[in-house]
Amino acid sequence: MTPIQIASAGGLTVTQSWSVAGNYTYADSRDRSPGAPSEGRELYRRPPSSGNLSATYCPDERLASTLAARFAGRTFDDPLNRIRLAPYVVVDLRASYNLTERLSVYGRVENIADRHYEVAYQYGTYGRGAFIGFGAKL
Repeated sequence: MTPIQIASAGGLTVTQSWSVAGNYTYADSRDRSPGAPSEGRELYRRPPSSGNLSATYCPDERLASTLAARFAGRTFDDPLNRIRLAPYVVVDLRASYNLTERLSVYGRVENIADRHYEVAYQYGTYGRGAFIGFGAKL
């Protein structure tokens, strides 16, 4: 059986200030190792469905803000598909502001809903996190 993978991506400028972008991937990632105990089972930590969606607002050339969501479908954490990992959606917020032509400030809040999710069984993923920084063009 030939593996199937479908990927799509796109973006759209809705207005002068608003744009949206997204991508989606479906992958039939099954173990095709003849005679392996896991033959025919899903490869672990590889969700069949995953994607991203973002909306960006730029009211002028100085300010940009983006609301972004990433999605991963259910998957397994072991080769024999005994340990199931739940699907999840995580939402982030990012913004940047140009103070001058050469100096900008930016920040982001990751996992704004403080959602618990696992990319590996009982692996500690971060909850909500906030970050701020400055950028300079020399």
